[in-house]
Amino acid sequence: MLFIFCSVRTRILVALLGFLILVTGSIAKANSPDINLSFGHDSNPLRLNDAFKPTGGKYRKFTGTWRKKYDYGGYIYLYFYNKDYLYNPDETLQLNSKTAAPIIDSGTGRALTNPINTEDAGSTTARARYRYTKELKKTKKGRTEISTELTYGMRDKTYYSRKRGRLGTYTLRRQGMDPVVFSIEDRYDYKYLESISALQYPVTKKLQADFSIRFQDRNYHDYSYLPISDLSYKQYDFQIDSTYRFNKKNRLEFDMLLFRQRDFDSRKAHLNRDKILSYSRQAFRSKYSYKYSKKLDLDFFVEYGERRDNDDGHYDVDLHVERFTVTYSPKKNDELEFSVYHRSVEYPNRNQEFDPDSDDEDYAQEEGITWGIKYEKRIHPQKDINLHITYRNIERDSNIFYYAYENQNFELGIKFPLIP
Repeated sequence: MLFIFCSVRTRILVALLGFLILVTGSIAKANSPDINLSFGHDSNPLRLNDAFKPTGGKYRKFTGTWRKKYDYGGYIYLYFYNKDYLYNPDETLQLNSKTAAPIIDSGTGRALTNPINTEDAGSTTARARYRYTKELKKTKKGRTEISTELTYGMRDKTYYSRKRGRLGTYTLRRQGMDPVVFSIEDRYDYKYLESISALQYPVTKKLQADFSIRFQDRNYHDYSYLPISDLSYKQYDFQIDSTYRFNKKNRLEFDMLLFRQRDFDSRKAHLNRDKILSYSRQAFRSKYSYKYSKKLDLDFFVEYGERRDNDDGHYDVDLHVERFTVTYSPKKNDELEFSVYHRSVEYPNRNQEFDPDSDDEDYAQEEGITWGIKYEKRIHPQKDINLHITYRNIERDSNIFYYAYENQNFELGIKFPLIP
């Protein structure tokens, strides 16, 4: 019955998820998969500026997770997510009325009469993870452990240009020929392989530190037959995460991304076109949690980071994030959460004027507030069945007119184990 919520592509991936569960479940007794089914309404799903008169859309969302911990220290985690929008086709086509040249499907070479595929308007994410943990020593301070983790994942999301308010395209112009507009709707689809090696070390009874080294190889959709940049890259991280527990009511988390190096496979630098682009990044994150009472929890989170490229600084970024969350539990099986979130992204070395001839989606400077309310109720505690209602409001300003937008989202869902 769950398949009625999914597109054909989604059904194939769900079937694959089920197959993996059966295979691993034959080795050891597995936990039941957790299912989250939601329906909602999004006022501006494509994050378009008001100039495009964006039409809101209803959506259905499916999330499935499964995990199994083995006695020898192994751990398997499977995750699947799919979100499909239920557009009115007549309203959706209004966004494409400005397309002058026919749009060509880059896979088949045929002209598209309806550039927007309503089945692909949402997104799909899947990943499979295996982790092995070994305890080295246990003292009064805590446990010293080493772990290694391997993850394979993918993401499928149709690319819509926020500059043009339509399906992502690339215009190919050749002398003496009419321009041809190719669909690049899969430009931001990717698959990745990631490995993490970590050491967990108790410095004191109250202070625990985790040291991790991470490598990721991410491959984006192949458009090598078009003269557009390849977004595929390899990335290396070194991070220290620490947690200090003052007492039962106060906890401070302190994370430092000391080093991140992203090397693109073939993407050119902005100024020196003979150079392959690369980034380096550092970031600091801190979260303070305070349990005010048995019913009330407070969380404060801040993040500051910077990214620098290896060329003229065109891709340099300064990031500032602040978030405040209040969680109130009036009864044992009820929880109400309110959060407000501020995010600022700045490109200090970029002249961010709108370029109508650019076929590559550049992210713009943006700043804005997101706030939301979530109510969750455990309607059947014995079987772990939860009902949740969420409202979220987003406002984003940008120095490029086309990237400023507003969005309101309402969602109702239920979470339950597949096998009670």
